[in-house]
Amino acid sequence: MPRTRKLSPGDPGPFGRALLTARRKARKSAAACALECGLSRAFLTQIELGKRCPELERVAAIAAAYQASPPIELLWTWLTAFAPSAVPILANWDEVKHMLQADASRRYAEGLAQKEAAEKAAWLAQKAAQKAARLAAKAERAAPEHDPNYGWGEPLGGALPDGPDTGDRYRQVGELDPDSILASRAALEEPRVASDGRAVTGDGRSWPVTIKRK
Repeated sequence: MPRTRKLSPGDPGPFGRALLTARRKARKSAAACALECGLSRAFLTQIELGKRCPELERVAAIAAAYQASPPIELLWTWLTAFAPSAVPILANWDEVKHMLQADASRRYAEGLAQKEAAEKAAWLAQKAAQKAARLAAKAERAAPEHDPNYGWGEPLGGALPDGPDTGDRYRQVGELDPDSILASRAALEEPRVASDGRAVTGDGRSWPVTIKRK
């Protein structure tokens, strides 16, 4: 739609006159109205003078800034001034009403579909988070407990009946004295004669002993 129109000198046209009347009635300046409707003051002044034509989608914001009541009257004035060929079509209220109802139904269906899609996405995200939490808990339960003595040798003198000892009884294998290990092994392997005449070692091995008579 052209943004300029030819007018007779001094005639702002029906839309410009409606704006000027509404602004004076509201006792507002053109700068204040321009700030509220998002247009420049110079462009709004040109509209009031009938030298420029605003876009149809901006008429509602202009009506609110000028406090035009009712706003539909200003919209109808715009139609008669800048789109007179559309007036007969819009005058058929039954057809317009059917069109508006169909558009409202379409917008409602689209909004409902978007809402359902958002709710479904949120539900799927929640289920995924719950599944991840269950898997993490299951993995934690299946993991072996940490042994504080892992990597350390057996306690010197055998296992403790009261549980692990965090004192000096534990040594890493590399810290043990080789001579002490050999001496302990020799003491375990050195046989002795039991009361039943059998040779027995410290590690529990035994065998019969044959005593030679001289």
